[in-house]
Amino acid sequence: DSTRAVELLVSVREGSSENRYPVVRGTALVGLGIDAENRTELQEALDWYGQAARPFERAGIGVPVIQTLILRSRALIGGCRLEEARTVLEEAARRLDSEHFIRGEMHAAALFTRLGEMSDELESNLDRHDSRLPPSLTMEIRHHLWHATGKLQHLADAHRLLLELQRNAPEEYRESMLENVRLHREIMEAWAERGGKEADA
Repeated sequence: DSTRAVELLVSVREGSSENRYPVVRGTALVGLGIDAENRTELQEALDWYGQAARPFERAGIGVPVIQTLILRSRALIGGCRLEEARTVLEEAARRLDSEHFIRGEMHAAALFTRLGEMSDELESNLDRHDSRLPPSLTMEIRHHLWHATGKLQHLADAHRLLLELQRNAPEEYRESMLENVRLHREIMEAWAERGGKEADA
């Protein structure tokens, strides 16, 4: 369950040297940030994400640093700290210019839509790169697009992907994954609010 997972992440963090095992340490810190974000503990999540970036930065590993920036901006958006989120997301976008990182580009573009900066290409790019993205990220991007555009098809697609992830999860985690992950809760709540009906064609 989530408690055992967090205990494992803490033990990994405490047992890994920032200098000798930067990826292991950074990844554990990201995991702790995600857990805090799921519990809606904004400042805790930001602290973990900030710590996670340091070992990656010192090791000169660019992509994970970008990922931590994107996660920080997502947490800030969730906490309605939009100007701070914009600053962090712009830094991620600047770093993306020197990396070929489709997942990061798509994730950042989706978060920019939550700041009122809609990309005309995002929806078509999502269809084109769908097979290259993990379903969990596609689901999150669809959720952001629903917020930005009001198109119910995006919410329907996010809900469909969530149910597919749930079906593929171990049986003992199928209920808790809907309760313990903030994004999953938001999708289910939004779907329930509109009566659980498919979007109109």
